[in-house]
Amino acid sequence: MRVYTMRGCNSNNIFGSCSVLFVGIILALVGESVCQQPDDSGVFWSDLPTWVAKPCAIDPVETPPDGYVFPVQCSSTLSCNTVSFTVIVNETAASDITFDADDSEFFETNPTAGCSLPTGVAQVCGSPFTQKCGKQALGHLGHLKAYQDGATCSVPVCNDDGTCTCTSGTGSCTCFLGARYTLKPKNVYRSLLESRICFNATMREGPPKTRCVFLDMLMPPSQLLVSTTGSLDNPTTYSEAIVGEEVQYTVFGKDVNLHHGLRIDLQQSAGNDLPTVELPNQEWMGETVCLATQQPVASVGSPCPDGWWIRQFKYTARNIEINTEYRIYLQAEEQFWGTGLLQGARPLFNRQALAGSGCCQPAGGSALCTMDNFRCAAFPRAIRHDAVHYLNVTVRQLVPTFLASVPLGRLLFAINPRTQNLQSTGGSNQPGTPADDAALPTAYVNCPMPPFGVYATKSNAVDLLTIDIHFGGEGYADPSEHGLTYTTDKFYFRRTVTDSQDFNDYALYMGVSWTPPPGAEGRTYRICFRAYDDVSSTTSCSTVHVARCMYCTKEGESLVSIAQRFRTDWLQVWAANDADVVASNTAELAASQVRPWGGADVRHPHDLEEGVLIRLGPLLHTRLEHSLDEIAGRYGTTVRSLLEVNPDLLGLDGPVPRNSELCVLPAICNPNEEFAG
Repeated sequence: MRVYTMRGCNSNNIFGSCSVLFVGIILALVGESVCQQPDDSGVFWSDLPTWVAKPCAIDPVETPPDGYVFPVQCSSTLSCNTVSFTVIVNETAASDITFDADDSEFFETNPTAGCSLPTGVAQVCGSPFTQKCGKQALGHLGHLKAYQDGATCSVPVCNDDGTCTCTSGTGSCTCFLGARYTLKPKNVYRSLLESRICFNATMREGPPKTRCVFLDMLMPPSQLLVSTTGSLDNPTTYSEAIVGEEVQYTVFGKDVNLHHGLRIDLQQSAGNDLPTVELPNQEWMGETVCLATQQPVASVGSPCPDGWWIRQFKYTARNIEINTEYRIYLQAEEQFWGTGLLQGARPLFNRQALAGSGCCQPAGGSALCTMDNFRCAAFPRAIRHDAVHYLNVTVRQLVPTFLASVPLGRLLFAINPRTQNLQSTGGSNQPGTPADDAALPTAYVNCPMPPFGVYATKSNAVDLLTIDIHFGGEGYADPSEHGLTYTTDKFYFRRTVTDSQDFNDYALYMGVSWTPPPGAEGRTYRICFRAYDDVSSTTSCSTVHVARCMYCTKEGESLVSIAQRFRTDWLQVWAANDADVVASNTAELAASQVRPWGGADVRHPHDLEEGVLIRLGPLLHTRLEHSLDEIAGRYGTTVRSLLEVNPDLLGLDGPVPRNSELCVLPAICNPNEEFAG
């Protein structure tokens, strides 16, 4: 096919018509250069004047400028689109067009293989066409006729030596030679600088003239991760947001195209450009930057090492959001070379720009040369991540927590109401808060139970906390009715070794102590603590059992006086405290921090020390229901005596239930005791 144009004439003076050989003259990806091209304009035709008539009204018919970059859309599996472009040379200067690539194994150029153009790319003259890979010679494309004053040129003919002859007339003409080159990247990633394709004009005189173009494989970002620690080592898809506490999220995006920028944002809704719902009160903390360089852009000369990009946002949950669950969707988009791409422009580099230096240097200076009037609609403005990444966020209220383990010996402080300064009130040697539903060590009548502290804390709100205490519950006795004591003023336990003005280094403290009196034995008591402020609370409960038939001696008491108090004989009490009983309960006694009377001590029954734990007598475990009269009669004691050592049976309506435990002090050594049936 030939294209004839006449300077000074209108474009209707066209000879010839559109034929199949012309298919592919238009570039699949081409634009107008704003950069100065190498000195080969007399050879390659890259910018035909607008007055030059084009067949089938196709525009432009031109050769890619040197250093032109073809964006090539690829999937995450490296299935890439085809690139096809045309080279036009002046036949007077050049006799042939050849192509070569730096890495031919990277491209599919086999003419027997199909290299179909991307769907949606307009074909020449609107005709469907499946281009084969490799070079397609287009032959003589046309003539440009030039005239002198009064000269004419009719039916120009291209000669073997590249000259153009006017069959009739005295004017002159120029012949053009065209070739189309089509290639498809194979399933191997190559960076922009590794994907060079050069085309050469074989000159009729002198060395070849060469131009090179590059492919930029536009692959989707390969990873998208979220972390609440700011580290790639701790990605997550779930986060808890505490009311009133700011949470910072770092979103990481991985891009294999190191010279591209990346933009991280909420995922766009399907079918429109509106973002998906974000977290209430969410705030982005800046734009997306390269993790290594902290720069918002990348280029061939200044790539983003490792390809990791980050963007952070923060979120503070409010009370009205408690127990709300959110799911937000995030995406990473390739930005190519800046915001101009969003308006449809694409980059154009010369060789110096590819090496990282400037090329055009327009007003204000720029290291990048852009192209306007981008003419291929096949490439979207951004590449989205194939798999959407989502983050689940659950809002909860921060509640006070009890400290189960605290260092001993740290100072306690009270708040001075006038100065609000912490003032030391002494030290704390009490262990941490008992675990919820824990059973405390067994307590014994007249023996102080191990004191303990209740320590409560809440981030940024320790000074707003209060601890209260309550007792009992269904099936449990109330220890406050038997003398349990606790601190009622606010004290603060310093958790650090050194002084601190930060309330987060303190815990609210309540001290608890109890010495069960006679009458408390045989029962299990429940103690509950509640730490609270205006918006939240936490409760923890523990139980303590006071043993039967066990008694801690008081000052001035003897074995005889104790026996008389419980209507038994001192010999019986003495006999009940043998070494085997002590040995079988060593661990339990140690946990309760009591000193049992036994071993060598029992050799001197009249030398009874204060504060030792003695056993009054044996325990009876009922297998069936029995009345108190029946039990007293069977074991040689009285109902009165049974009730004195089993005060929990006072008011019992009916028989003693089966599987009950009773303290029984039979009057074996007391012949004067009156027995009750």
